[in-house]
Amino acid sequence: TLTRTVAFALNDGLASSLAANRNVAVTAVNDAPELQPSGLTYSYTEDASGLALLQGVQITDVDSTQISSARVTISAATLAQGDVLALSSSFSLPAGMTASYSNGVLTFTGTASLDVYQTALKNVLYSSTSQNPSTIARQIKVDVTDSQGASSVAIVRTVNVVAVNDAPILATATTQPLVATEQTESTLSGKGLQITDVDA
Repeated sequence: TLTRTVAFALNDGLASSLAANRNVAVTAVNDAPELQPSGLTYSYTEDASGLALLQGVQITDVDSTQISSARVTISAATLAQGDVLALSSSFSLPAGMTASYSNGVLTFTGTASLDVYQTALKNVLYSSTSQNPSTIARQIKVDVTDSQGASSVAIVRTVNVVAVNDAPILATATTQPLVATEQTESTLSGKGLQITDVDA
């Protein structure tokens, strides 16, 4: 942002004028960070381990080396019961950074380098705790904000959720033997037998 001095001179083909100087003040404008790539699609199957959906993410910023926050958001229109965004258990955030999850949004805070935030995002996992998950495709957006307050355009990941049929469970609430008489009809109703099925 040093002031530039520009010299102007004219020449009529035979002689040149004396130079006239003008000072130009340059004002820098903060450029927002950028995230790549966008538009990738993944598949998650019920009861599977967490899905790493940001493994290939890259953060660049032409005029800042620090990121102050990031968000990974399951869009409200596709958020379903049981959806979770969490960090891999094998990864720990460095001192000064925190992560919290609430209502479909995983939020990172704390100033750190682009590389640190990039690594943190690569360790974000999607999973569902539901035994009867919605199969609506989840739209998950990611954005970051640099240390000067400029936010990136969000990139998007799509996660197709595959539900798995769970077998019914037959249980008895009593250990007492059932009594039946030969050639006599007997009903099991009210004898402590219970049938449950989480997705049927």
